[in-house]
Amino acid sequence: MHSHGRTDLGKSAPPQFPRSLRLATLQDITRIGVVAAAGFYHAPFFRFERPNFNRFPQDTLASYRAEYRRAILDPMSAVLVVEDEYEKDELKRVYDELRVVYPPLKDQMFSDKFQSGKVIVGITHLGLQPDTVRCAEFSTKGLMNRGITPTNSLTQEEPGPDKDALFKYPDDRERDKSAEAMDLYKKHLFGREEKWLSHGMWIKFMAVHPAYFKRGHAAKMTKWCVTLADTDGIGIGASAVPAARDVIVPYGFEKKEVVEVPGYKDHPESISFWIGARDPDFRLQRT
Repeated sequence: MHSHGRTDLGKSAPPQFPRSLRLATLQDITRIGVVAAAGFYHAPFFRFERPNFNRFPQDTLASYRAEYRRAILDPMSAVLVVEDEYEKDELKRVYDELRVVYPPLKDQMFSDKFQSGKVIVGITHLGLQPDTVRCAEFSTKGLMNRGITPTNSLTQEEPGPDKDALFKYPDDRERDKSAEAMDLYKKHLFGREEKWLSHGMWIKFMAVHPAYFKRGHAAKMTKWCVTLADTDGIGIGASAVPAARDVIVPYGFEKKEVVEVPGYKDHPESISFWIGARDPDFRLQRT
């Protein structure tokens, strides 16, 4: 899995992508929004952040599209997607409100991917180390600035598979979100994440579409991220809910702190985040 060469910038080449894993590009945005909404629905923070998700499912999709578009263009980020054979009944595995606004597959993907039988089923947003020599190495904008055309990519001004289709899917109006929840994150969580995670690589978000659970997709994305950290000899961390914690702990992530965010009117129950980090001297024992 490792790439042992050196780049023309003098840094180690990043690990090769195994089959079915690649960098996200802007043409993936519509599908990424679907995968994020479907996958994150099963995380405790989904209802905490989005108490009105059942009333405004289009806003949820638009929110994730906007978030990952920013990440794909961010020079300090790498957004990964993993692909799998399309399951024709995937719509049955998502929550009811999302099913109502679920875009047709032809609107989620470009025709070449639609015909291949492969779809994006998982996504990861990896934040890079501050002042890293890898700045802009993985972003769509960074690749274009170096004269490289990302695989299956469009120009950065083209945000989706079909310009006309975009009018069907409005911009994020954030009606599903709670400003109070965001304030609680700022008060209780963000500072703790900054303390433990801001000095190395940081797995910020990871989601898998529920129709493709338990196929090793999250493990595959995690392994690439930690191999990149190994290549650069730096640490990597994550702020995880229990299901995600169980994926990353076997890769050497150790608990630093568990942070509890108190509930509020629209979500009286508190939620907790397991903050863990992986020492740069740790090496994968798994193959």
